[in-house]
Amino acid sequence: MELLPLLQALGINITAGAILEIIKSWANDEINDEELKKQLENQILIEGATIKAEDVINALAENGFITISDSHLHAEKCILLGSIDGIAILGSDSKLTTKATSVETSGNGQVQTQGNAHVQQTEGSISIVAGPGGSAVISSGSGGSVSITAGKKTNITTINRTNKA
Repeated sequence: MELLPLLQALGINITAGAILEIIKSWANDEINDEELKKQLENQILIEGATIKAEDVINALAENGFITISDSHLHAEKCILLGSIDGIAILGSDSKLTTKATSVETSGNGQVQTQGNAHVQQTEGSISIVAGPGGSAVISSGSGGSVSITAGKKTNITTINRTNKA
């Protein structure tokens, strides 16, 4: 199957990172055109936006992609960015802020969750959680950075959970 003609036929805006993740996930499997089209259509792209909520913002990729770039999301109490069976990416000069926490990316810096994983900002704390089958990656990339601040000092909690038989 030719990937480029399929993408052109879909006529949808897809970030390079999202395309790369789809290709990686299909690398060892035979690509089914309908399944690939479904995955590519399940995308939310937040670009150049300012979104404010009085209490909570939940941005969970259940089956697809959430990509946030050049944007600022603010909720007074809590922000949850992550994935259930998809991919969530915070990158390209973006901020997630609450009254007492901040996750900021610049340049090529990004925060990415895949599968069962999330970043949760609550009143004064930030948790980065990767459950069974999930991953959370913080990368600065070439010339980029990621800043994580909770309260007056940086506190990062990373939790890895595995299933026990």
